[in-house]
Amino acid sequence: RNEAIALAAVNSEIELDASDSETETAVIYAVFGGNVASARKDNKYFTFTQDSGSSTYFSVSNTGVITALAAGSGTIEVAIKNDGETTFDVPPTFIQVTVVA
Repeated sequence: RNEAIALAAVNSEIELDASDSETETAVIYAVFGGNVASARKDNKYFTFTQDSGSSTYFSVSNTGVITALAAGSGTIEVAIKNDGETTFDVPPTFIQVTVVA
């Protein structure tokens, strides 16, 4: 059985430019145990939640597209989306976002 044991954000530290509303899409890998290679997963399988107060500086869509709004910084938590039937015991990963003017 190939169950994920961790998540990893390839772009865990992102810097965006607010002057042109720069965007970047989160790239998330599922990490497996038992000599199974890590695999990039479609963002539809994850939730993207930004910390309170950071919505002034950037937005993040439900597909992981991060858009610069104003200079500042914050964090996005990425977790496996709960399908209502399966419980996942996989810790989230985090993306640090810095927006420059």
